[in-house]
Amino acid sequence: MINKGIITSFIMLIIVMFSVSLITIAEDDVSSLKWPRKIEVDKGTITIYQPQVETFEGNKLGARAAISVTTPKHPDPVFGAAWFDCTVETDRDNRTVALKEISTPVAKFPNVNEKYVDELKKILDEEIPKWDLVLSLDQLLTDIDQLEGGNSQGAGYNNKPPDIIYSKSPAVLILIDGDPVLKETDVKGYKYVVNTPFFIVEDMDKSVYYLKGSDMWFTSTSILDGWKYTKNVPKAVTKLSDKVVNKADDSSQAENSSASDKKVIPDIIVRTVPAELILTNGDPDFAAVDSTSLLYLKNTDSDILMDINSQQYYILISGRWYTSSSLTNGPWSFVEPDKLPADFSKIPTKSDVADIRASVPGTNESRDAIVDNSIPQTATVDRATATVTVTYDGKPQFKTIEGTKMQYAVNTDKSVLKIDGVYYCVDEGVWFQSTGASGPWEVCVSVPASVQDIPPESPVYNVKYVYVYDYTPDVVYVGYTPGYTFSYVYGGCVVYGTGWYYQPWYGTYYYPRPVTYGFGVHY
Repeated sequence: MINKGIITSFIMLIIVMFSVSLITIAEDDVSSLKWPRKIEVDKGTITIYQPQVETFEGNKLGARAAISVTTPKHPDPVFGAAWFDCTVETDRDNRTVALKEISTPVAKFPNVNEKYVDELKKILDEEIPKWDLVLSLDQLLTDIDQLEGGNSQGAGYNNKPPDIIYSKSPAVLILIDGDPVLKETDVKGYKYVVNTPFFIVEDMDKSVYYLKGSDMWFTSTSILDGWKYTKNVPKAVTKLSDKVVNKADDSSQAENSSASDKKVIPDIIVRTVPAELILTNGDPDFAAVDSTSLLYLKNTDSDILMDINSQQYYILISGRWYTSSSLTNGPWSFVEPDKLPADFSKIPTKSDVADIRASVPGTNESRDAIVDNSIPQTATVDRATATVTVTYDGKPQFKTIEGTKMQYAVNTDKSVLKIDGVYYCVDEGVWFQSTGASGPWEVCVSVPASVQDIPPESPVYNVKYVYVYDYTPDVVYVGYTPGYTFSYVYGGCVVYGTGWYYQPWYGTYYYPRPVTYGFGVHY
């Protein structure tokens, strides 16, 4: 926890920042358009990172920006985020946009006492209107284009619905990453499916497959369907399972043994494409949402609403809304966040389904979610000791990132890029660099600007959310926002994953890629 003295100094720095910013911008209009912007004052440094436009109507603009502060006594940056509302004045001759009448409805600083955050916000409200901030008109137009496409933080996310499966009886979704890939085991006559988190093995002599789930076994003559509960499992299969399934899984299986004792045998549903399983405990049981024309499904862990007016079902999956006239048969289609029924924003904050307000644009909860998604997780890295080991499945193989001159390594479990003849690796939220694909690696102190051009279609898209903020001869200050862990802003809400399917690597080893669907991710 940061003490009151530090916060007081921090607030004073913010005041000084605003008092000198007008002079700084006036002296150098060109530099004022560059981000991040550092403002040096006697007591430290304030860094403002490029604002992200959230809304733009008429001459009213809403944006958010990350802020950090360092002082001589506290050289490690303290990070926060602020939300700005303002009016704009455009200078088309100079291609600039001046922000006027700026206010900050939301400001957030982690690990800082809420009382002092409120005090800081008050200071910001008083001082920001004096701040003569100038943006690039061209950058603003780009942001507006993205807003009109429904995406406020980068175009190109894939919102095509996954395979949405509904069941009112117990069921388990078995995801296989593409067509099944089987490899021989050290037990003669048996192969296992490598591209799934589930234990599936084939008895090659009998052309029979076995699946282990919790403490239950299932068998089928086909990997993709026909699974039935069985108690007759060859000893060779159980021994193989003991080798492959780790002890942590074994302990969780023991805890779930009551399921088989009660003879609750789930249906096995197998998919080789992105999919989500929606379960209800018996027939759908609906209840009214107060003050709205909405119903919600009570007997499910999923977020499912019915709009009485349109007789449409709405389901929230990975932060995205999909709609259908049939819960059981679909088809489902994506709903842009700003096209949701008006009653969604009227859901009471004390409702049983109030948690979905974070996925309804314009609510306080969705704004809080976006601010949270802007605040980085930071660390101080020792330049002398930090390194990374990169192992390839064979010789290093690289593939060009579409639309760029950058390349990424396909046959390793690490995120390795080749940019202008230099190799970069992002591991555990830290950038490393090397002159060779296999190292040796040293901590990177400057990330190539071209990294921001990586499109969502690329499996290494998330590395653009890992930053180098500053460095000294001894340490590097690094951080990442939740985009690194696959949380992104779309249409005024936070969503999980890009929606794109990324081809995994199959070789001697199987290296999976990030996925968006299949695991019931909720905000």
